[in-house]
Amino acid sequence: MNLRFIFSLLPIFLLLCCLSSCLIEDANSPKPEDLFVRYYGGFGSETTVDLDYIQSADQYLILSNSTSNDDSEEPTGLNDIHLIKTSDNGDIVDEMYLDFSDDGNTSDDLAACMRIFNDTILVVGTTQLRENELGAFANKVAYYIMLDLDLNILASDTIATPGSDLVGNDVTKTSDGDFVVLMTEGDALRAQRDLVFEKISPDGEMRWRRRSTLPGDDVGVSIIELNNSNLAICAATDRISVRGFGGANVLYLVLNPLGFISNSVSYGTSSTTTNNIEDIPTKMVKDGNGAMIVGSSSANDSEQPFFLPVTSTAAVDSIRTVIIEGQVEGGSRFNDFTRALDGEFLVTGEFLDYANTDEETLLGQAQKRQETLFLRTDQFGTTNLSVNHFGDNFEDAGNAIYQLPDGKILIGATISFGGANTKIGLFKVNGNGELLK
Repeated sequence: MNLRFIFSLLPIFLLLCCLSSCLIEDANSPKPEDLFVRYYGGFGSETTVDLDYIQSADQYLILSNSTSNDDSEEPTGLNDIHLIKTSDNGDIVDEMYLDFSDDGNTSDDLAACMRIFNDTILVVGTTQLRENELGAFANKVAYYIMLDLDLNILASDTIATPGSDLVGNDVTKTSDGDFVVLMTEGDALRAQRDLVFEKISPDGEMRWRRRSTLPGDDVGVSIIELNNSNLAICAATDRISVRGFGGANVLYLVLNPLGFISNSVSYGTSSTTTNNIEDIPTKMVKDGNGAMIVGSSSANDSEQPFFLPVTSTAAVDSIRTVIIEGQVEGGSRFNDFTRALDGEFLVTGEFLDYANTDEETLLGQAQKRQETLFLRTDQFGTTNLSVNHFGDNFEDAGNAIYQLPDGKILIGATISFGGANTKIGLFKVNGNGELLK
C-alpha cells in the first residue's frame, strides 16, 4: 500500500481517537444499548414527578412537568402536565399533554403527584394563568384531574382561594371511596402559609373543606389514611419543634374522618454547632398503624437524609439520619420511597457531590455533580443493605420508585443532557440497585 496514502489517513485516525475518548461514559453511567434504560422528552425540560404500574395491562405510567410541548417560534418556558404510558419494555403506548389555559400556552401547569385507585388515575397539582403580555401571573390555583386507564379525562376541576395562592400537594383515597386533597394556602413572601384539606366524591362533589390555621409557616407534603380511618398529614413548618432549634421542622397532623385536627407534633434535629438546621420531609407512607416519613436535614451546605417513624397517635420516635458510603460535603437527598414486597424499604433520590476512587482522583474526576441514588434498608430504616448510584457528570435525580410484582424495581428520574435540556429517565434495577436488561 502507498505509504503516502497511509500517512494521509493519519490525521483522520487521530481525530477519530479523540472523538471516541470524548464519548467514553462514566463507569456508573447507564448504557441504553445493554440495559433497561429509557429516555423520554423533547428539546425542552422534563422533570419527573411520579411513577405507577397498571397491573391489568402490565404497563408503566409516568408523570412529569414538561416544557417540551411548546412548538412556538418563541418558547414560553411554561410547563404542561405530561403523562406517558409505556409497555413493559419501555415503548410508548400512549402519551398526552394537559394545559389549563384556553389557548394552550399561557398557563404554568405543575403536577405534584399521581395515584391510581382501582381503575382511576388521579393527578393533583397547581396551575397559574399568565394574565398579560408583560408576564404578570394570577394567583396560583390547585387542581385535580381524574382519568381512566386509557388516559381519557373523566373529571377535572380547579380549587381556589380568592386573593391568595392555593398549591396542590398530594391526594389520598379514603375507605368510603372519596378522595382528600392536601393543599397549601398563602404567599411564601408573607411567611404565613396554612394547610388546606378538601374531601371530594368520585364525581367531583365537595364533601367538606378544612383549613389548619396553625401558628407558623406550613407547607404540605403528603397525606394518607390510617388504619382507623383517621387521616395523617406530613408538612414542613418553621414552628419550634420538640427538639429543633430553628430552621424548618417536620410537622405531623392527625385528622379525624371529618377533617378536624385531633393531634399534632413537630419535630427537628438539634446541633451544638448551628441553630438553623433545615429538616425537610419529602414523602410519607402508611406503615403499620402509623407512618414512616423520609426527608433531608441540611446545615452548612450539606444534606443528610433521614427516616422518621411516627405512631398513629403522633407519638414521634426520632429522626434517624442515614450515612451513605462515599458521600462528602454535599451529602444525599431522599425523594421517594416504598415498602418492598419483603418488608424492606426501597429509596431513590440524589447522590450529591461525592468522592469516587483514588484512580479517578488522579484523573481529576473525583468530584461528581449529582447522580440517581438507590438505597435498600431493613424494615426499620436503620441498616443499609444495598447502595448504588448512577449517572454522569451532569445533575441527575431519582424522583419516583416502584416495585413490580416480579420483584424488579422501577426508578423514574430526571436526567440532565446539559444546559436546560432534561429528560425523563426510566430504569429497571434489582434489589442491589444494579441496572437490569
